Amino acid sequence: MSKNTETIPVRRTTWTSDLPVAEVVARLDSVVHASTSEDKVWPILAEAKSKAEIDEQLDAIGGEGFNFLLFSKFSASTFLRTYQSTPDAEPVPDAHVYAIGNPRFGELVMRDSLLASLYVPRRLIVMGRTADPGSGTHIVYDELESIIVREGAGAGLVKKARLLDTKTEEVIQRVLLDGAKD
Repeated sequence: MSKNTETIPVRRTTWTSDLPVAEVVARLDSVVHASTSEDKVWPILAEAKSKAEIDEQLDAIGGEGFNFLLFSKFSASTFLRTYQSTPDAEPVPDAHVYAIGNPRFGELVMRDSLLASLYVPRRLIVMGRTADPGSGTHIVYDELESIIVREGAGAGLVKKARLLDTKTEEVIQRVLLDGAKD
């Protein structure tokens, strides 16, 4: 038996908006087709018998082409408020952890590095700047390129990781700037 531990540099990106968390969550849910994709992507990937079947089912839940889908969502703030339900507990900002992406993007990156499976689908957190619901919102995620691209990584992997980071940025800009209009 052996164990190897390595330090991995990461670039963390934080987007800040004056929009309330509830508005950002609603917009993000719209962009990632939450109403049709939440909790459906993993079963599709686990149970489909062919690429054609996966593609057909992804398209049916909003994942046409490379549209991002919602794999899962977790309210970290609800958990913390429940678990810390004491009178002296610190106020907790609204916080929602998302796993978003499209298996077609994931496959492109994982084809070059199975370790990318640790980071796709993308995880991000939508959280209030403070516990005051009107304080605005942060959206925070770690850039895939900075995590999976190491010395000796092929140019193809670097390009694909950048593509996924760019797509994530486009989704967030759409949510924060455009109002997520479909």
